[in-house]
Amino acid sequence: MKKFIFTAFAVCFAFMFDASNFINAANPGDTLTLNISSVLNPVGGFTFNSDSVWTETYNDTAYTMIDFEHFSLSHLISGNSYGGIAWDGFTVSKNHSTTDPGEGRYNFPWGNMAGGGIKTDANGKVLKNEKGRILADTSAPYFVAYWGEYTDYIAEMPSLHVIFTDGNPCEPTGIYLNSSPVTFYGLINGDGIARAFNEEGDSLNVVIHGLDENYEDNEGATVKYTIAAYRDGYLIQNKDWRYVDLSGLGLVYGLYFTMESPDMSYGMVNTSTYFCMDKLQVKMAVSTGNSPVAKARNIRNVRVYPNPFVDYITVNTESEGKAIIYDLMGKAVLTVDVSAGENTIKTSALGEGIYLFRLGGETVKIVK
Repeated sequence: MKKFIFTAFAVCFAFMFDASNFINAANPGDTLTLNISSVLNPVGGFTFNSDSVWTETYNDTAYTMIDFEHFSLSHLISGNSYGGIAWDGFTVSKNHSTTDPGEGRYNFPWGNMAGGGIKTDANGKVLKNEKGRILADTSAPYFVAYWGEYTDYIAEMPSLHVIFTDGNPCEPTGIYLNSSPVTFYGLINGDGIARAFNEEGDSLNVVIHGLDENYEDNEGATVKYTIAAYRDGYLIQNKDWRYVDLSGLGLVYGLYFTMESPDMSYGMVNTSTYFCMDKLQVKMAVSTGNSPVAKARNIRNVRVYPNPFVDYITVNTESEGKAIIYDLMGKAVLTVDVSAGENTIKTSALGEGIYLFRLGGETVKIVK
């Protein structure tokens, strides 16, 4: 199986925070939900255009990844929108269109067939009607996902991936998926490139894989969700948000997504590969004895403050070593030797943004 090796540190290693650094630090046993409102990068949150889509979707330089509390999602890892006409990975939309966007998969991939993001109550509980159907909220944001097989090939890394940024393994429990109108209607009518699904056995699947501690394919169990299937003379597609059980993936450090289609004469470049995603949930693994999680938590208690910082940071550590600060593209922007105890590091030369402070086997996310 093909291996995917991520750009060093851009996927975010283990974060160690005390309460003064990060009030939402997770503990073993906690269930974490990927919440769009908890976005860290872009700083200040998402802005939306007249189509209710994130305005920076085609930004070639600023957003290789989108960062949230506990999660980091790929956005434009190819680093090229080809003049604002393409992107790969995840973006954020509030568009609630369910109508056919017309021929061409790139015309308008922003809506979702449920008619909006998932509706929740004030406590974040997913709401359903009396028949158990998950309710949609026309004002709620959600993720639009685009799987680019070509990007996977040229970049040697998956265009669609999610990293658990606490740096420790988690147990995925579930995710909600839904079809995009450009995919839904393309499978009915064809779209000028892809054929309609009208042959017995046709199916379009999202396949969810686990990542190991090196952010490579863990070659373990996968979970498959069928978006559409042609059976007994009928094309079966679901318009609602559907919960997909991920518990079979076991203990992993992240996820990546691929897709399957029978219309693959030139690879997966025919069938539309857009789908919608919301409310990914994972459970922080409980540390027990000599388990990998226990070893991952065998730390030296590095503290970095203030956070956010301006002109300097103070590093308090029990061991000496070489501290390196990386930007989110994986570039080392500052290297300094630190001694055991308290150290002051000048950071006035760093621009505003999110950084990873790395010392030995530990990483702390810091923000200027």
